[in-house]
Amino acid sequence: MRKFLFFAVLTVFSFSIVFAQEGEDNDKFTSGWSEGDITLSGSLNYSRTSQDDVKDSNFGIMPQVGYFFNENLQGGLSLGYMSSTAEAGDSDIFDESTLMLGAFLRYYCMPESRFAPFASLGINYMSTDDALADVKFNGFNVGVGIGADFFLNDDWALTTSVGAISYTTEKADFDGAEARNTFALDLDFKNVWFGVIRRF
Repeated sequence: MRKFLFFAVLTVFSFSIVFAQEGEDNDKFTSGWSEGDITLSGSLNYSRTSQDDVKDSNFGIMPQVGYFFNENLQGGLSLGYMSSTAEAGDSDIFDESTLMLGAFLRYYCMPESRFAPFASLGINYMSTDDALADVKFNGFNVGVGIGADFFLNDDWALTTSVGAISYTTEKADFDGAEARNTFALDLDFKNVWFGVIRRF
């Protein structure tokens, strides 16, 4: 519940910043992405499912900084935190949190438009803490996704993305541990991210 409230407050705060810019016409839009643009963005992800007495919760936050090499191609760096928990009745059956540091490339097919869809490729170093097993995992994730930006004006845009395909390899932080490898087709709400972008 606390994570949901944090998600709601942060979302409202983000949109308040977008729409409360003094002296700025929020309907003004003259140009889409162009070479040399620098962006700062923040995206959030939250999902919660329940069936009988089993509850599953997922939360993520991802700040990113990006640079447009040309109007179609953007590269950047990201820092992320994700948590995933599951419980059955009063018993915890899953509790993992992950810190990520990564890089990404995005290709925009209509960068000049107010609505600008893109395809993305990202690679992340991951450090995962399994609280129930008291084990840490370190590894890498490579993912391909799709998404779109929508300009509110020349400085602000909304963004959404979904990680479509991913491959993750992780290894526990103790001698003799074997890697766990996961290939996933991630077309569900747990992998949908919503955020706000500021252009400089």
